[in-house]
Amino acid sequence: MAWQEVDSASWSGLPKKADPQGGEIINGKPGWINRVCVQGVEFTADHYAVEDLPGSGCRVYAWSDDPEDYPSGFKNAKVCEFLYLAPDLNMGGAINTRQTITFYAESGVKALMPNKIENGEIKDWEDFVVPSESIIRHGVWLPDSLYRGHERFREKTSW
Repeated sequence: MAWQEVDSASWSGLPKKADPQGGEIINGKPGWINRVCVQGVEFTADHYAVEDLPGSGCRVYAWSDDPEDYPSGFKNAKVCEFLYLAPDLNMGGAINTRQTITFYAESGVKALMPNKIENGEIKDWEDFVVPSESIIRHGVWLPDSLYRGHERFREKTSW
């Protein structure tokens, strides 16, 4: 399936299925998310949320905490803010993105990360606050063949 363009203010109106527990039937009905892309930044995770920031942009949450896939020490989350494009003095006033990122990670993930990241910070997993249930959408594992098919239909998009 090709990208579905959604304004951040409309995210909470997307169809929603329950958090997968295993044995789900993939039937093509909407409600699970495969990935999210904002300003060319792609997120893949167990759970997603997009929070509209009226008048300034949006905040994207993507976190993975399934105990089968992320055993103790490897839970992690990204929270990114995407503000409206604006002149960037470091680029001679050219219009640029304004993005910040906060990583939340358990010790096993932190050990694999750099100590410092540009435009962001790294915090302990315990500091991560799950967003409002109304904006959470869940991902689901796809069989390899279905995932490959899904990938074929993804198109490059100029945002």
